[in-house]
Parts: sequence; structure tokens; C-alpha cells
Amino acid sequence: VAWAAVFLASDESRWITGVVLPVDAGTLAATPLSMLRHLTD
Repeated sequence: VAWAAVFLASDESRWITGVVLPVDAGTLAATPLSMLRHLTD
């Protein structure tokens, strides 16, 4: 969570507008796209 807060407080985040920023320790990135459909049902 700390790295997300640091990023959002930095100048690099100035282009972020209305995004869902998952802070899940990389779980979403490690999940195959085919499994996402099953997780959201």
C-alpha cells in the first residue's frame, strides 16, 4: 500500500484520472486472463 501512496503523491501520477488502482501484492497481474471471468462471476 505504501508504494501506491508514494506513487499517487508523486508528480508521475498527474496523468491518472479516474482509474481503479488494485493494491493486491501482484495477485491480479499473476492471474491468467481466462481465470478473471470466473473470479468476477
